[in-house]
Amino acid sequence: MVAIIEGEMGGVDIIKEGKAATADRVSDAFLLHRGIAPATISNDVWSRVPEALRDQIDSRVRAAEGTLSRQWRQYSNEEMMTGALFSPLGDSFREGAWEAKISFVEFSKQTKEPGTGTDVAVVVDALASDGRRSFKSMWFQAKSLESEPDRFTSPPRLAAQLEKAKRHCDASFGLVYTPVGIFVLREDADPIPFHTALDECMRCKIGDTGVAALRNSVNRRKLLQVLVTEQGQAYPPVRRLNLKGR
Repeated sequence: MVAIIEGEMGGVDIIKEGKAATADRVSDAFLLHRGIAPATISNDVWSRVPEALRDQIDSRVRAAEGTLSRQWRQYSNEEMMTGALFSPLGDSFREGAWEAKISFVEFSKQTKEPGTGTDVAVVVDALASDGRRSFKSMWFQAKSLESEPDRFTSPPRLAAQLEKAKRHCDASFGLVYTPVGIFVLREDADPIPFHTALDECMRCKIGDTGVAALRNSVNRRKLLQVLVTEQGQAYPPVRRLNLKGR
């Protein structure tokens, strides 16, 4: 046996690893549990997603950013701001044969997750009509500032928090809420708006493509998912998996 895996988002557990378990085999078992055949993974899928569909997603995110920035002084902490930004994003869009669905889920505080300080995970997941599939993960640690940050901005504790987060997801960034916009802080680079970071992830410029990052992401307490499908493809259901091996 390789592994027994069960659970939905927010509570995916490896119940047992068997004698045939290796790191790669357990990763493959997790993908199969998520309905992803390892042989179908291809980042080329994103080059087929219409720009007009990404533009619709971009407009939706920009609107949520603008609302939060205008209401910035109404929120007392970053956790409330995170909910105010991501909760309204749930929507679906269509462009030709392609459809995108955005969902934000907040799980119980008792959800199992790595001991990191990150506030929210973002997963973008694309499924083409030929069965090819690609996923990418990003993690964000939220901070609140009264002015627009620059590349030298260092909010309290952020560096240590991101260093810890990057042990689980290489694409971990600061997410700064301000009255003039929502910005992503990256190491040794100028800040960019959150909507730009999301679009760059869908264009394969940033994002962690690792299975370990995906596994940790679906167990985060706050999870934003962008699911993109072509020609009526449906994501396979998550199922309990008992994978046997030699």
